Amino acid sequence: MMESEAPHFNLIDEPWIPVSMTDGSFGEVSLRELFKKAASIRTIAGDIPQQSEPILRLCLAIVYRTYALAHEEYLRHGEEVDPIELWREAWEDGTFDLSLLDSYLDQVHDRFDLFGQKPFMQVAGLKYVAKEYDSVSEFIADVPKPEKFLFSMRSKSAPEAISFGEAARWLLFCLAFDCAGIKSPVVGNTHVTSGKVYAPKGIPSIGWLGAIGAVFVQGSNLFETLMLNWAVNNGPKSDSHFLIPDDIPAWELPVQSADLGVYAAKGPVGLFTVLDRRIRLVVNEDMDAVEGIIVCYGDIVQPIGTSRYETMTAWYESAKKQKELNLPRAPLLPKTHDASKALWRGLGPLLLSEGQGIEDELRPGVVRWVGALRDEGIDDLPRTLCLHAQGVEYGTQSSVITNAYDDELDIADILVRTDSGASRCAVGSVNRMERAVDYLVELARDVEMIAGARTVSGRYLDDIREEAYLALDPLMRQRLRDFPSDCSPEDYCAAWCVDAKKIIASIGGRFVSKFPQSRFERREKREDKQANRRTEGGSIAEAERRFNRKLKEALGV
Repeated sequence: MMESEAPHFNLIDEPWIPVSMTDGSFGEVSLRELFKKAASIRTIAGDIPQQSEPILRLCLAIVYRTYALAHEEYLRHGEEVDPIELWREAWEDGTFDLSLLDSYLDQVHDRFDLFGQKPFMQVAGLKYVAKEYDSVSEFIADVPKPEKFLFSMRSKSAPEAISFGEAARWLLFCLAFDCAGIKSPVVGNTHVTSGKVYAPKGIPSIGWLGAIGAVFVQGSNLFETLMLNWAVNNGPKSDSHFLIPDDIPAWELPVQSADLGVYAAKGPVGLFTVLDRRIRLVVNEDMDAVEGIIVCYGDIVQPIGTSRYETMTAWYESAKKQKELNLPRAPLLPKTHDASKALWRGLGPLLLSEGQGIEDELRPGVVRWVGALRDEGIDDLPRTLCLHAQGVEYGTQSSVITNAYDDELDIADILVRTDSGASRCAVGSVNRMERAVDYLVELARDVEMIAGARTVSGRYLDDIREEAYLALDPLMRQRLRDFPSDCSPEDYCAAWCVDAKKIIASIGGRFVSKFPQSRFERREKREDKQANRRTEGGSIAEAERRFNRKLKEALGV
């Protein structure tokens, strides 16, 4: 097919973004419609939940870039622009400046066509060296390999081709979450070894969103969501802002080569639109659907140094990288999600501010930003914030997606305020309850061994742990949502721990009651070789007393 014969599907004009509306209806909108109807849209949807955040980041990049260009002359002449006042004006108006957004979208209109000479977020003319293209099913996260179709929600025959709108959504997902591993070489790639392209060493080679613990603040409608994540400065400990004229989105860059490289962040717009992969969509003969995909490594993000600009992840200090690279201080790396845990179990990195400067700040930028807005006295902010976390987990050498993560957590706004004693108290309570669950598992192991078991399987103990966390889940979410600002955090957390103690003690009591033998029959200490630990001896009654004592120590009540 000649380039002149390529179909046209412009994401600015054509409906392709699935949305749920505030009135309960569903539909698809174009980018231009999305901004105009943002206050009437509840959320961005998708074919799978993990498509929503790449689309949200695309929309945020457009907002960042539009307002940066609108203030470019002021910035280049050294004049001050107050980012808080800029944000406040849009928030109070209840809408973005649509004339600015329309003007910018008109300016870049040709770069949002999914096909043609400058296809959106792709490389025109990209070709594999040794084959034509991959099936479009290779591109879609919820289509398993043929031998694994038993557990798929799709039919074996689907999909041979997908619509242009769906292809646009999976394009953004692939750029955000694509696996690492061996890739087929494309023409122009200079990193080919024995006919294969390997991931660059030393940095995560999965899509950038897959390498971070992605989290955003979800408002009551899409306008609120965009505003609450449009962090126009880097939090209360920094006067730097993100109105960076030289922070350029992928669609404004010159046409990309087919080769891979390492990407160093210059701002949030570049990070939100980084071309982690070189991709080209292949259209079918009827030119009405996408039937194939060509994909290889692109701009691989260097995580070290990105904490200044990546606003949607928590961070941790990596002593390992410090030693490996012989650095004077531990660099900050993204804190990823654990798909086996509810979001509240990873509360510390989301809420606790560590260190004295911006380089030491470990909370997600969007959480810092909302806290800064509250400290600035912005009116009509939500009293309860919804933190929405998404991501995927990878298997063998990050070459396959093995699990997906999607969780929401409502928290009281007092918990995101800068240097909040309430947040430290809340995180401390979560940590106490995790220790209490550990003691419950310890009780289960001891009682099983006292009752005569030779060993206790890890899976069995994991089931006990899971039961406890499921029982605690409603309490944890309710307590974090309702955390008050007008009473002592210590008193509130103490009452919280009392409630948690009742739940965990009840589970422990039900577990012990299942054993028919005498509670006072004693056994000697025994070695659980499978667990590689020595189990306490004594009677079931003694094990229960140890548990109750440790439970009180853990929870402090």
